[in-house]
Amino acid sequence: MKIVQRASIYIHFSFMRMCPLLTISTFLIYAYISIRKLYPECSNAMRSWLIDEIPCHVA
Repeated sequence: MKIVQRASIYIHFSFMRMCPLLTISTFLIYAYISIRKLYPECSNAMRSWLIDEIPCHVA
């Protein structure tokens, strides 16, 4: 289990170095999902901001 965890962490960091934009957009999507679950009233503002920031992911 530790070997798999270490390998996934290594893959994540190398992927972060190779593709920081994809990592940032993925983090934003995860943050949007968690914020939508925690604060449903903020979801509309967050969604419009995400559509303005990352149009290719929403399409």
